[in-house]
Amino acid sequence: MGNNLTCKEHNREEAKDHDEYAVGTYLKANNELVGHVPIDLSFLIYIFLRAHNNNEIAVKIIGSRRLENGLVVHGAFIARTPSRAIASKFEREILRLKELCIHMEIAVERLMRILAF
Repeated sequence: MGNNLTCKEHNREEAKDHDEYAVGTYLKANNELVGHVPIDLSFLIYIFLRAHNNNEIAVKIIGSRRLENGLVVHGAFIARTPSRAIASKFEREILRLKELCIHMEIAVERLMRILAF
């Protein structure tokens, strides 16, 4: 509980057997796999992470892992992107899916670019 994780595409074959868009949740400190994003959200998060090199999704664990289609981490997801268009599209899509994952908290932030003088 309370650990900070990051989301990345999960390429292990057994994960892809259950979900071709599998996204793993990893401890930031040592890159250890902790679990997966729920299958209801995996496609959208997979596409979001691939849409821009600077896109990232952080997760703060708010509940115990559950065995669903793999070990699923229940947490507060924060999606960050430098693109206003990607943020708007992701937010619209995630709101439609949020009803399927009532045990999750999801927020979208648009990173502000820092101008160097």
